[in-house]
Amino acid sequence: MKSLIFCLTFLVYNTSFGQTKVFTQDITNFFVAFDSIYKQPNKAEQLNIVQTIYIDKASNGLKDFISLGGGNTQKWLNYILYNKEYLMVMRPYLESISSQIPEIQSKLEDIKEIYPSFKDGNIYFIIGCGMVGGSPNKQTGNLILGAEVLVKKNAEWAVPAAIHEFIHIQQKDGNGQLLTQIVNEGVAEFLSEVFFKKDLAKNGFAPHLTYGIKNENDIWENFKKDMFVINNGFLGWLYGSKSFSGREVQDLGYFIGYKICKSYYDKTNNKNKSIQTLLELDLSSNEKIREFVLQSGYINDQDLDFVKSSPFTDKRITDKNKKVVFGYKIKKDNIIFEYNIPDEFSNRYKGNISVISVAGSFNNWNPENEKFVMVKHTNNSYKLTVPKSTIDLSIAQQFKFVINKDIWMPAPETAKNIDEKSQNLILNE
Repeated sequence: MKSLIFCLTFLVYNTSFGQTKVFTQDITNFFVAFDSIYKQPNKAEQLNIVQTIYIDKASNGLKDFISLGGGNTQKWLNYILYNKEYLMVMRPYLESISSQIPEIQSKLEDIKEIYPSFKDGNIYFIIGCGMVGGSPNKQTGNLILGAEVLVKKNAEWAVPAAIHEFIHIQQKDGNGQLLTQIVNEGVAEFLSEVFFKKDLAKNGFAPHLTYGIKNENDIWENFKKDMFVINNGFLGWLYGSKSFSGREVQDLGYFIGYKICKSYYDKTNNKNKSIQTLLELDLSSNEKIREFVLQSGYINDQDLDFVKSSPFTDKRITDKNKKVVFGYKIKKDNIIFEYNIPDEFSNRYKGNISVISVAGSFNNWNPENEKFVMVKHTNNSYKLTVPKSTIDLSIAQQFKFVINKDIWMPAPETAKNIDEKSQNLILNE
């Protein structure tokens, strides 16, 4: 009989049927800090609240997150202050994690029964700073889940998210190329559906799958153009967005990988063997993943020769882009800073974008300087006009745009005014 041990002190759940433990104490501590901060106007005291209530009481997972540079007192304070609306809307769903833990553990046990090589570990639900969803550590078996990124307005949201990320702990290391990575994510996405036993697209757990199913032919035709590109990142297919019919759609590479894995699973008679094959794919080899894609049955007859024979190529596009002065223009006696939030960032960031400021050598790199806070215009465009007399253009000046006073945005590849050493934007006459 399955038993549940509930410890009020640590909010840790464990069951007799598995070694996987799920820790949620950081969620509880975060909202205690959240409530306390909005009762305390003094910034020094607010920082102390974050430190003593959230960081000092951190779980081992949150400690790992911090050690990897995931957050500090100032970052968490800024996230709380500038994302109040988002956090209040999502709070009931974030605080409901404890009710979902027995189901998470039951589903992981189902995987273990089918896959004897299953690696156990601990799951830590934390509140990060809006940027990190899942971070599996294959050495320790621990899984850090950024709940504020993964959360959805659904009472079961944590179950498929936890299964997906825990699948990654079972997989072999990949080579980081586009085709192998979309299969890597596709395995986790598809198997999370298999073991969750609910259609992710129809039940609102995966908007990219919902969109993908309706626009599959268009997506595949576009993906074919990129699928054999190497050494050039994920080209918006993963952890970013692609533009379709004037709409930015995030993570469509998950959809392609999901469909390939589903096609392979559906055509095999031995489903357990199929699951084992998916979990043990050699993600370090482009050619072995090409072979798997061909075996999957997903490729239609007219594309078979293309997929069989196309070479993997290093298709660099940087030099083809027209480079322009980015981030500012000078008109008469004024400097006009201009910034548009990249679509891939706004799609990925889970929270409110409340303020964008300009920080540079001319204001001691201080994103808190109110004189350099930008004004929001339409379509995620921000502008700031300052007199030329306020910045000494006779000497080299550098700057960056900063979101919510702690997210320092990189310059785009198309900017020609980049300092090669610092990667800061250059400001000159």
